[in-house]
Amino acid sequence: MVPIKSNISNTRTKLIYLIPDGSYVEQGSVIAQFDKTALLEELSSAEQSLSDTEASLELAKRSLIIQLEESDKSADNAKKTLEVAELKARELLEGTNVLKRKKLGLEVKQAERELEIAKLELADFQILLKRGHVSIREKEKAADNVQKLIEQKDLKSQELTNFNRFEWPKMKREVEILKESAAADYRRTLRVSEIQIQNSRNAIVKATRDHQRVLGRVEKAKLNIAACELIAPLSGNVIYKGISRAEGVHKVQVGDNIWSGQTLMEIPDTNKLILSTQVREFDVAKISINMKSKIYLDAYSSDSYNGKVTRINKVVSNGNNGVNRFNVEITIDKSPTNFHVGMSGRADIMVKQVDNKLAVPIHLTTYEDGKYYVWIKDFGQLTKHNFTAGVSNHQWIEVIEGIENHTTIYSASEN
Repeated sequence: MVPIKSNISNTRTKLIYLIPDGSYVEQGSVIAQFDKTALLEELSSAEQSLSDTEASLELAKRSLIIQLEESDKSADNAKKTLEVAELKARELLEGTNVLKRKKLGLEVKQAERELEIAKLELADFQILLKRGHVSIREKEKAADNVQKLIEQKDLKSQELTNFNRFEWPKMKREVEILKESAAADYRRTLRVSEIQIQNSRNAIVKATRDHQRVLGRVEKAKLNIAACELIAPLSGNVIYKGISRAEGVHKVQVGDNIWSGQTLMEIPDTNKLILSTQVREFDVAKISINMKSKIYLDAYSSDSYNGKVTRINKVVSNGNNGVNRFNVEITIDKSPTNFHVGMSGRADIMVKQVDNKLAVPIHLTTYEDGKYYVWIKDFGQLTKHNFTAGVSNHQWIEVIEGIENHTTIYSASEN
């Protein structure tokens, strides 16, 4: 049997057409149809969502391009700011401040030289005053100039000392802070740019995932719509299946809601017919998969057909009179055209093949106390004779030992 199932996923759909039960159909013909209305609405909604996700994905990609450009620009500006800060620091440490300290040193030396000259002039005025060549007022004026230059020298020396003790360390620290701040701004700009770029890439990943998810919805909706028409996979007669409902089991009919994967009808595959039979517990241990078999149908009792064992049930099917039986399936090698599904028959399974061996008809044997016997004539008298048996079927039993060839075997009823 080839099952005909609904392949419309994740939904219950209503049948709107069924080919009549038992009808013969050609392979590829439509045998059932489902209502497409809800599925067409689902496809329309999915296609609209797909358009939205495509726009979102394109926007996310453009945003990443803009973000990369902005990040490059920000990083370039921050790098230039760092370079300017380093140049300014170098200028302060090696240029302006060094020149200022050198200038203060020169001013101290200049004041010292002017003070020495003023002292020499004062000494000259003292000599000239003793000789009467200058007045006391001129001598005191020279002394005032010396004092003025002493104070000026002391002031210049103090300025140089303050510069070396306070201004120079302060300037060095300010330069370090300027460089550190610019370097920190540069690193922070790079980190922020990296985070923003990663966020933009994450947005693309999310938009891509959303797009793929909605694309899957569209493809699923299209497949569901295509699955609304059930096509005959092979030629044959359609057989309705029973479906379970709250009110009981009934054959499928127009208007039924069918679950995905639920079988609603079948078409027998006459190219692969199977005989289902039962084997006794004692015999099932002797058979295995792929053993050859001969099949005899009641309708064609004079003919036999080749097959092989394709399935042996592991669970007991039933037991009668204390004998357990197991279901066994035998697949017919080539099914004749005159076979019909449901025919009865039997099968012989070949568990072992024996060629050119002595055998006796099984109906002429007797089995007692675990031994096989036949009736033969000994000096004209029928006697029960024991022999060692080998394999057997429903007609013959192999003789291993105990009976010679050309021995006449008699029926027990002739005794």
